[in-house]
Amino acid sequence: MLVFPRQYQWSYKEGDLKVKKPMYRRRVIRAGNTVEIIETYPTQFGDGLTRAKRDMVGPGTPEAMKRYNEELAVRRLTRLINENFVPDDLWVTLTYEKETRPPNKQGAKTQLSAFCVKLRKLYAEYGVELKYLKRTALGERGALHHHLIIPQGVPTRRITQLWKEHIGASARAHPPFYVPLYPDGEFSTLAAYIVGQMAEDMEEEKFERKWVGSRNLKKPQEDPPEDIEEIKWQEPPVAWEGYTIDTDSIRAGTNEITGRPYLFYRMVKVEDGYTCRDDNGKLLRGSAAVEYIRRKNAEYIKDHWYLINSEGEVVFLEELCRQDE
Repeated sequence: MLVFPRQYQWSYKEGDLKVKKPMYRRRVIRAGNTVEIIETYPTQFGDGLTRAKRDMVGPGTPEAMKRYNEELAVRRLTRLINENFVPDDLWVTLTYEKETRPPNKQGAKTQLSAFCVKLRKLYAEYGVELKYLKRTALGERGALHHHLIIPQGVPTRRITQLWKEHIGASARAHPPFYVPLYPDGEFSTLAAYIVGQMAEDMEEEKFERKWVGSRNLKKPQEDPPEDIEEIKWQEPPVAWEGYTIDTDSIRAGTNEITGRPYLFYRMVKVEDGYTCRDDNGKLLRGSAAVEYIRRKNAEYIKDHWYLINSEGEVVFLEELCRQDE
């Protein structure tokens, strides 16, 4: 359910010549098969807008700052993964036997860095460039382990052999765990897991320093921001041609830090090779499947997009349209 509570609605003081017409700013960030859209009101265009009361959103409180930092951390990491990795690349968990476990986390990080140097040479043997995101973590029982996101292209048995040799593991030691990245090319769920794990065991450190990326990672590309002369957005987001909107990514409301309304959502490219069945069970392929998926995605967003009318009642957008006819 996507709701703009009444206190989040901003007003424009009509007829006041001293007040500039407000604008909202749209940012577009491209990362792999995804495009993120962020819409909000910049400070310089804030005159004439009535913000939510500060005590309603608690800007600047430790709890609000923590939520804000975690959300930004998930977005940053999601972009990095989406830009640099593809479906069937590998999410790897490296573990230790108790006898070979480093005495502390810093020792484990040093050992992982040395392993990545060896891993790069192994990848070169197969003509594959190694790039990675890595993180060292503590398990629930305090067991040190590592997470890696790496490209496919090297047999996992070779990676397992290299890891066991690197740490001096015995023959009975558990091999690393390998999980292919999911097929839609959008990895926000994985990013949220990593950030959530970081929040549990490393609260004292900055989020952006809790994972380490190789130097050859590509950076997501951001378009020049666009300023739009509108008081507020009232339409549900619409996906670009060839994309659908990840409905779980939509965030609409008031920024707890700035007190200003914002809209965030992520679009995911639909590949031409996609197949699905329509409402009648008919198998659709290619462009027909893409258009069907896009239409169902748009219908879902429209049916679940709520606004508050002037009486403070929650209504569907389509009901607002009927009232205007």
